[in-house]
Amino acid sequence: MPPSEQSVPTNHYLLPYEKYWAARLLRRQAAHSDSKVVRQFQQRWGTEGIVLLAAAQAGIIFGAVLVFLGAAFVIAGGGRGTGLIAFYGMICLAFLALMVSVVRNRQRRRAVKQFQADRRAAGGGPLIEQSS
Repeated sequence: MPPSEQSVPTNHYLLPYEKYWAARLLRRQAAHSDSKVVRQFQQRWGTEGIVLLAAAQAGIIFGAVLVFLGAAFVIAGGGRGTGLIAFYGMICLAFLALMVSVVRNRQRRRAVKQFQADRRAAGGGPLIEQSS
């Protein structure tokens, strides 16, 4: 099943590129679930926090790709005309993607705080288990 068709466990609506990136990250984490770092990451942030982090990263990557594509259009268009118009359009879309990324990051912070508070209230002990 392609990552974009997988269900991503979150209480927030994700844009298609965010959902794809989050599903990809969760699939990679499942493949390496025996790693100590991955376990600590999951214990500290929870699934919701990890999904929202991936969504924020996806927005940054998408915005950067749009900026580089816009620059390519300017170079291909000779710095005027339709290439310049395409560049400005892509810069606007990149700005919107980055603003969505900022919103996702704020949602992630709230979700992680809630996860940690729920874990402490349930008597989950320290967020990271101490190894001897």
